[in-house]
Amino acid sequence: MALFTLQKLNSAKEAGALEDFIEKAITGHDVISLNNNELLFKSENPELTSLKIQVHIEGESPIDLTPKRKKYSGFAKIIVNHGVSRLWDNPVQLDDNFDKKVLGEYFDEDVKEYARWAAIHGVSWVYYNNGNPLMFKATEFIPLLDEWDSSIQAGIRFWQLGTGDSDAPMFIQLYEMDGITMWKKMGDEMVPIDADRNPVSAPVQMPYSQDVVTFPAGAQFTQASPRKADIFPIVPYYFNPQRASEFSRDVKEAITYYEIKDTVYSDTSIREPNVRYTISGYGGDAKAMRQMVEKSQKLGFIADRRLEGDARVDVQAFEPPYLSHREALEQAETAIFMWAQFTNPKVLMTGGVTAKAIALALQREDAKMVGVEGCARRFMRGFLTVAGAKSSRITFKHKRPSDDLQVAQMLTMIPNLPDEWHVKLNPAIPQEMQGDIITDMEAQALGQSKADITAFEVKLKEVELKLKMKELLEAQGGDGEDE
Repeated sequence: MALFTLQKLNSAKEAGALEDFIEKAITGHDVISLNNNELLFKSENPELTSLKIQVHIEGESPIDLTPKRKKYSGFAKIIVNHGVSRLWDNPVQLDDNFDKKVLGEYFDEDVKEYARWAAIHGVSWVYYNNGNPLMFKATEFIPLLDEWDSSIQAGIRFWQLGTGDSDAPMFIQLYEMDGITMWKKMGDEMVPIDADRNPVSAPVQMPYSQDVVTFPAGAQFTQASPRKADIFPIVPYYFNPQRASEFSRDVKEAITYYEIKDTVYSDTSIREPNVRYTISGYGGDAKAMRQMVEKSQKLGFIADRRLEGDARVDVQAFEPPYLSHREALEQAETAIFMWAQFTNPKVLMTGGVTAKAIALALQREDAKMVGVEGCARRFMRGFLTVAGAKSSRITFKHKRPSDDLQVAQMLTMIPNLPDEWHVKLNPAIPQEMQGDIITDMEAQALGQSKADITAFEVKLKEVELKLKMKELLEAQGGDGEDE
């Protein structure tokens, strides 16, 4: 596959072949494999969808035994959603005074989508647009890397509503350091357009500080944020250090094996439950034999006169090998989560599982999440830079299975831990409530301190009064001891 880079883009501009370069880049983009990952996530495994089973008999048409109902597993969705949920269900922690609206009004919700598509495709692309981020899926964005340092300084975005409709236009945007250039492609004709989507005679680059279009159709025009000229406004989010889809070859093969085996077994059981046919004493061809079996099924015939003697169809009870089938599926399920490096939820659903047992089961997953979290932190640093914002803290509180009661009890065994951290580390206290609880505790502590000071001052005055009384009695000749 040809590599399209920043240098090749500049060469195409100099040669007056910019549109040809863009068309070749779009044509060479591996959309098919990316779409297959998306279908797998949607529980529409393309390998299972295209499954065909035929029996070929000499002298007649193939017999189609393709299952009429396909059984999709949903494992791909479980794997992706679990990884995203574990990292992002608890919002990323930035500096206490940081206003996340700078990153987008609904950043904590939107970033889950960035992570989800990064897990599906290997990467998602987030365009910072004046506090209104816009995510591009890998199927619609082509990065143009600098050949010197592999940095991303340009990219091509393209999309087409109703891809099955040849009359639907394709819209194309070229993002560069200084602005956006746009085209509308109808058939083989690629026409430059301006911010109002009107055709123009030559490509027009619109600076990021001016109004730019962020449609698909229906979206409003928004103004992009002014920024430094050396910062490209689109940030990649790689879900894992391999910069690859969570659906590795091994994961795909294990899921496909599971789904095909379960589909074929179920279809066989439904089509002819517990019945097999034995043919004896028959001298006809395969086509006539099949017709005789069908006759036996529909009319109850058990014998047919053909050539010499009687041809018989004996019906026998048959028990499908359910136990071996279930064992094979369980082994496949184990392999799916092993290759995905996540803990099978079934392991954690057994009654009486302790925090220690959960921790042991999660060891492989914890090791994987080190890399996943590193990628998320790298994305946050890049996104903050493009947004012109700073935060000295970028931390994640993982959402992971645990025995909350045991954790809370362990916290009570650390007496010197400040009350604030008792609240923050307690898994039973939702994060959105922690700030109010800490504020109330501080206010209560302050009120208690004031009460203690007042009581001390009262006691001090009582002592002072007693001392004065003693001095007065001593001055009058008494010893003051009775007082």
